[in-house]
Amino acid sequence: MNMNYSEAIRGWAVVGPEGGSLSGISADGEVLWTVGIPAGKHSTGDYLDLLGPTDQLAAGPGVTLIPGVSRVARVRYGEGGAETGANPDFAPTRMTESEVQMRRLIAQVADRNDSLAKRLAQYERATTAPAQREIPQDDPAPVVEEPETAEPEVSAE
Repeated sequence: MNMNYSEAIRGWAVVGPEGGSLSGISADGEVLWTVGIPAGKHSTGDYLDLLGPTDQLAAGPGVTLIPGVSRVARVRYGEGGAETGANPDFAPTRMTESEVQMRRLIAQVADRNDSLAKRLAQYERATTAPAQREIPQDDPAPVVEEPETAEPEVSAE
């Protein structure tokens, strides 16, 4: 099986346990190159640099070529194929009273959420902020001492 350039972009070469070879064949049928590949599953896209736009990839003994699945397909559209499918009778309507109330409620909740987020940010800044000023240590507060009162002596008579 041979594979052209566009099939080889997404194709696979499945190689048996003995290994195998891939060859590049020109449009004239001349073998341009042959490369050995080990057993396993290999992407044929790895060999695109060796292929010209009109060349084909040929499988040697022990190799099976699997063409890639294209995800792009050309589709011929019939009559009306270019229509969008939109409803031509659609006309926007006014909001109902319940929808107006719901939008108003959602706006109030969003405002309340923003307000709480700002308050939380202020609280976090206040609790993690360093002290604003330090108390000077060179002037300690004056110590007030009370005078000692003498206790009366007790005589032993």
